Parts: sequence; structure tokens; C-alpha cells
Amino acid sequence: MRNLLFCTLLTAVAASVSPAQTVRGIKTFIAMGDSLGEGVQSGDSNSATQPNSYLKLVASRLRVPFPLPLIATSPIATVESTDHRSRILASTQSPNLAVSGADTGSALTDQADGVVNEEVDLVLSPRIGAQIDVAETMPSDLMVYWLGNNDALSAILAFDQLDASQLTPVNVFYANLDEGLRRLKAAGKTKVVVGNLINIPQIAFTFDATQLRAFAGSDFGLAPGSRTSLIAALLLRSGIAPANLLQSPAWVLDANELATIQTRIDSFNAIIAERAAFYGYPVVDVKAAFDAYMANPPIVAGVPVTNQFNGGMFSLDGVHPSNTGHALVANLFLATINQAYGLALAPYSQSELDTIGASDPFLDLDGDGVVRGRPLKGLFETLGPLFGVSGDTEGPVLAPVAGPQKATAALARYHQLMGITSPQGTPMEQAVRMFKQIVSWGPKR
Repeated sequence: MRNLLFCTLLTAVAASVSPAQTVRGIKTFIAMGDSLGEGVQSGDSNSATQPNSYLKLVASRLRVPFPLPLIATSPIATVESTDHRSRILASTQSPNLAVSGADTGSALTDQADGVVNEEVDLVLSPRIGAQIDVAETMPSDLMVYWLGNNDALSAILAFDQLDASQLTPVNVFYANLDEGLRRLKAAGKTKVVVGNLINIPQIAFTFDATQLRAFAGSDFGLAPGSRTSLIAALLLRSGIAPANLLQSPAWVLDANELATIQTRIDSFNAIIAERAAFYGYPVVDVKAAFDAYMANPPIVAGVPVTNQFNGGMFSLDGVHPSNTGHALVANLFLATINQAYGLALAPYSQSELDTIGASDPFLDLDGDGVVRGRPLKGLFETLGPLFGVSGDTEGPVLAPVAGPQKATAALARYHQLMGITSPQGTPMEQAVRMFKQIVSWGPKR
């Protein structure tokens, strides 16, 4: 509740400022991006998650109006589907153009067409066109462009086809990024801040052997230097998956595959640095910051914020930032904006971060490995307590315990919610289908 009030206050302040109150020379602020910018958390984007995005926090420091394309959701919704999700105010033309699932290519081509049956329609309506088309027509004294995460993320999200084959080719990434930045420059966008990419395998969606052992009680034979997914970890801990699951290479990213992903991300970041410099745009070094956070976790609300699952940096899905994670990202963008454009925007202070963290549903305040979550705001949040990863009180009550009985209940609840009366296949096959529906926020290949 405190977090909701905090975000509501930020929204009210940003919406009510007068021109005299705005930051020097900055009256309009827009952004292109992906699910991080849209405000996805725990596999859904909705009016409870969107106000926590780093873009909203940056806009609040800029003291500019930044109305969001707020989305109503349901307990069975997932982002990337408009089923059970709708715009609260369909007429709002938001300056936040970030669309979940967008990569450097789809931001140029994936168009809202007036029929709300895709995420791009849900976010950009009532306008027509792709993110870049809309951005070109909008006034902006300052703009954020942070795309490219999804050009690598599919290699992680393909939890039962892990082979590093889903990465965008380097030449395609170069062409897409260059076209996006070139068009912004041609449209007169002189102040644009570009974000680079963290090492995707380091996010909380993946587990090494040590992390898997801590989470599931065994490493299940996961080789040193390899990683598996959150989905595999949940299936193994619950007893749904066979104990030899990780003997299948399809469920494991080995050291060579991880190196392939890292090399590709390094190439992407080199392209971002070179092309941004060519067009005169500064780069937020998100990668360096997250590397530093891993080495020295920031302390928020008295808790070390780590990149591990339920470690506080990410929401329940292990991919999208928590409220705390978004605030830390906002500070990175604020610092670069200040340095590049001579502003003096105040970062979110330790006191403000502590306030955000204390009410963050994804910060494990009592250290038992289970978070409060945001009940019923999307399918993953609905099922989280049944898998023993959310639903904690952060108090003296013992955290939920996962096990076969819990997993059976989770599957049964899923089938009930989805109206599936005769589920087909084994529990393992049923669970894989369920998680493929939940993990649906990546780009479509």
C-alpha cells in the first residue's frame, strides 16, 4: 500500500507541474524501449506495475507530464496477450512508447493498427504506427532510447531449447540500431540518452549449480560453469520434473553457449557505443553498473539487493526489475542526463530508496527466500504462492514450502483458471505448457 501511495504521489506531481516548475529547457520527455520501459513485472504489465518503471521515476525528476498507457489486468493475464487486459483510458497518448517484447528491429516495424490485439496496440493506441514512427512525430526536449535487451534475451527465455541460437545476428543488430538512431537524429531529436545491455545470463532467471542447490536442495548434476533456468529450478524443486532433467542439453546453457551469448552482447554494446557516439548521443553504461552491483550489492531498506532469484533486484519472473531495481536504473539514467546535458537532477537518495524498498513486493525483508509478491496481478503472481516463491508476510509467520503437493495444486489451479477440464499429457508436459504461457514477454522469432 505504501508503494502504491508513493507511485501515486509521483504521478500526481508529474501531471500537475506548471511550465515554470519544469527543469531548465526540458518541457517534453519521451521514450522508446521494451518491457523494462513499459513497466512489466512478474510477467505482466498493468496499472500496479507501470508506475514503478525507471522512466516514470526519471520523468518525475524532470518534473514533466508523463501520463502512462495504464492497463487493467486480471489474475490470469500475461503480457504479450491482450486477453484479459485492456487500456484503462483508451484516449491517452502516452509519451512512453516502450512495448514489451520489442527489440531493435520490431521497434521499427511492429505497428499499432487501431485494432487492439497486440501489445503494441495496447501501448501505442490510439495512434497508428511503430514506436519509431510515433517518436518521429512527437516533440521532445529529451528522449530515452533503450532497446536491444530482447535481441539477446530469447537465448535465455527458451527454457527448454537452450542452445544460444536465438540471438540476433550482429549485422542485423547494427542495421536496426543505426536506422533507429539515424531517424531520431533526422527528426530533430538532439537530446537522446541510449542505454546499453547487461550480461543477460547474470539475471535472476538463470541459476548456476550453487544457486540451484540453495533453491532446490540439489544441483541435479548441473555442471560447473553451466546455467539453467528459473523454470527448470521450479520444476525440479517441486518434483514435477524428473531428477535427470538437466542431463538434457536442451535445458542447460553450457560454458560454450554462455560464452557465445556474452560475446554477442559485447558486440552489441560495442555497436551501441560506436553508433551513439556517431550521432552525438550519450550512453548509459548499465552493464558496468550491474557488474558493480554484483560485486558490491547495494543495501536498500537494510537488505543487500542481489541479482539472484528473489534477491531484490528483479521481480518474481527473474527478468524484469523490482521497484527497487527500477529506482537504481533511474539513477543511472539521471546521472548520464546530468553529465551529458548539464542538468542537476537529484538522484533518488538513500532515504528515498529505503522508502521504495520497504514497500517493494519483491524485496525479501526477512531473508527467507520468499517475497510478498503482488497477489493476483497476472498469472505468475497468482500461481507464485503455490510454487512457494511468493505470498510471504515478511514477518514471523513461516514462509510457504514448495513440494509436489504444492506443485500439483498449482497445476490444478492453473487448469481451473484457464477452464481446462481435461488436461493432456503428463504433469511435466502440462507444466511446460503453463510456463510457456507465463514466459511470453520475449520477442517473437
